[in-house]
Amino acid sequence: SVFYGPGGCLSMAGHEVRIAHTGGLVQRFVETLEELGGPSLDGQSLLLRACLMDMMTLFMAMGTINRGGFGGIYERLPREKWKDVTGIQDDVFTNDSTEAMMLRCSVVSLVETLLTWRGRRYYDMFITWRERCQEAVKAAEEQKKRK
Repeated sequence: SVFYGPGGCLSMAGHEVRIAHTGGLVQRFVETLEELGGPSLDGQSLLLRACLMDMMTLFMAMGTINRGGFGGIYERLPREKWKDVTGIQDDVFTNDSTEAMMLRCSVVSLVETLLTWRGRRYYDMFITWRERCQEAVKAAEEQKKRK
């Protein structure tokens, strides 16, 4: 996705930006694409896909707790040392090292996506999408039976 996932422009944005502006940014993208001669896309459909991609990103990020492509959160800072972490300004995140940067990226990504999940009401969005998919499958099966 242009918006979320690897290389997505909103993947590293704070939850405040993601909650308030994802819809507007997707709509502006759709309008600009069409203005410049690209295909006409349904903004609501693209927004749903962007949000579903962000939901999937959270599940992938959860995998970085134990281990990840760049090393897991617990590999970089063992579980028993987390009780001493006071917040995002703690030295484990802010010292000038690759370890601190890698840990900060993973933790901030997880936290911001969780806050976005709540703020954009992803659960409700997912349930609505799932119900629409189930209805479409039933309708296709009924149509197939009639043939």
